[in-house]
Amino acid sequence: YAESTIKSSIILIKNFLKFTAKNNIKDIIVEDIKKFCRYKKLNKVCSSTIENNIGYLRSFFRWLAKEGLILINPMDKIEMPRAEYKLPLDILSEKEILKLINSPDTRNLKGKRDRAIIETMYSTGIRVSELCNLKIQDLDLANGYLRVNQGKGLKDRIVPLGKKSSEAIKKYLIGIKEPKEYVFLAQTNQKELSYMTIINLIKGYGASLNIKVSPHTLRRTFATHMIKRGANVMSVKAMLGHKKITTIERYVKLAIKDLKEEHAKCHGR
Repeated sequence: YAESTIKSSIILIKNFLKFTAKNNIKDIIVEDIKKFCRYKKLNKVCSSTIENNIGYLRSFFRWLAKEGLILINPMDKIEMPRAEYKLPLDILSEKEILKLINSPDTRNLKGKRDRAIIETMYSTGIRVSELCNLKIQDLDLANGYLRVNQGKGLKDRIVPLGKKSSEAIKKYLIGIKEPKEYVFLAQTNQKELSYMTIINLIKGYGASLNIKVSPHTLRRTFATHMIKRGANVMSVKAMLGHKKITTIERYVKLAIKDLKEEHAKCHGR
């Protein structure tokens, strides 16, 4: 499992055990799990997140049973809820993306780095964790590709890199006196950027433009814009590193919705 997945599962399991308020893991029953799911739902946690939570708990209790720490696995009687996928609402327009890309001050190295980050995330749709782990050896700027080295699910994949993002990365790397192992470095200690640094960086530029944006917004915007321009759905799925086609279907629906609205606005009949 990816490190981020392991961390998320540990946090979820700790929260679950705290919620049950039971001292012995053997005392946990089916109703405890159902109550936890109802609690999540009442707190407006989306169904896809609840689905992930159940997956983590299922793996945890399967491990407990395998190790002989419990005799009865309460998860055996818990059905996986069908996720109610909603259309993503935080898709940026092409004008907003252009404003965001142009917002860093590229007269200094930090600005060059930040622009390269935004260009890369929008050009490839890679996750924050994947951007943090991007190494010099993973880049093929001459041919316009990058390798996502052990992405989610520990699977490598090759993703096309647009000309603009390749140029932005080149301009940034030229300014680094001594290139390190990782592509995007912190200014203070010259180590790879942290997960939260990139999130705050993207949100900060968005706030300066009065645009609500996060790294995941760029990922969703990448997928939606690609499909609206006629990209093959399976190709977009491969670039994003998704296992399920259902996730991509949300972007297809959004693209169709936009086309219908454009048709209603521009067509006389």
